[in-house]
Amino acid sequence: MTSRAIAAYLEEWPTHRILVSAQSNFTLDNLAARILKDIGARDDDGPTDRRADVPIALRIVSQRGNPDETVKPWLRD
Repeated sequence: MTSRAIAAYLEEWPTHRILVSAQSNFTLDNLAARILKDIGARDDDGPTDRRADVPIALRIVSQRGNPDETVKPWLRD
C-alpha cells in the first residue's frame, strides 16, 4: 500500500522529494524495491531501461548496514 501511494505521488509530481523512514534497513530496502517496481524502474530481473528519468535514491546507513542488492543500482556511493 505505501509503495503504491508513493509511486502515485511521484507520477503526479516527479520532481518532488519524499522522505521515508523506518525502524530497520530491511524495511527501507523492501519498500524501495517495491516503489522502483511500481514506477517501472525495475522488474524481477533488476533495473529496466523503461524509466531513464528515475532519480537517485539516497539511503544513509551506519557502517554496519549494507543496502540490499535490489536497490544498489539507484544509490549514490
